Amino acid sequence: MRKIVAFFLGVSLLALPSAFARAQAAASVEILSVDAQNFPRITALMDIYDASGRFIEGLTPSNLTVYEDGQPRTVSELTKTDVPVQFVVAVNPGPGLAVRDANAIPRFTRAVGTLSQWVNAEPSTSKDDLSLVSLSGSLITHAGTKDWFVSLDSFKPDFRNTTPNLQTLAIALDTVTTAVPQPGMKRAILFLTPHMDDPNIDNSIKPLIQRAITSKVRAFVWFIDA
Repeated sequence: MRKIVAFFLGVSLLALPSAFARAQAAASVEILSVDAQNFPRITALMDIYDASGRFIEGLTPSNLTVYEDGQPRTVSELTKTDVPVQFVVAVNPGPGLAVRDANAIPRFTRAVGTLSQWVNAEPSTSKDDLSLVSLSGSLITHAGTKDWFVSLDSFKPDFRNTTPNLQTLAIALDTVTTAVPQPGMKRAILFLTPHMDDPNIDNSIKPLIQRAITSKVRAFVWFIDA
């Protein structure tokens, strides 16, 4: 265990490729898991970010140094691994989503059509973890893309007689912050919402924003309204 801890605390970045020169001072490493089953060979899953929080690509083993008991050790292999995402779409029902365009197509239907294109482009091997929530709670959780879209496509709330509020976003945070099934998975929310007539919304949303930051959840908003 002592050696694993030393490894966990001892990864550092050396000179990065010139393309990342501006980020060298603030580049950071986040170690997600350590595997010592084949000791003395130890492997670790890590994220490496630049100063803007973007994942750094193009690194080689020579860009990293591992310290064991204060002594530098070389990294023998560095491999990029694509991991699935834990993703929640949160639909905040309200009259703005029911408004129809010149072709009598509701705004929400057009949003579903866009998400359909994304689902159809997903590879059949995708292991993304998808959930769908609304004001009434979770509609489907931790599903594959196809089952998730069936739930979305069949979701027909009474938009015109529903008052949108931030409860949908709070439910989405509850859903996306459950334990991930695979180390390294990132968390994200897509919030589909019309405007909300809440004079205190700035104060109401602050704790939700802070919770998302603390839980490392990226939140994206589709504002669907006039």
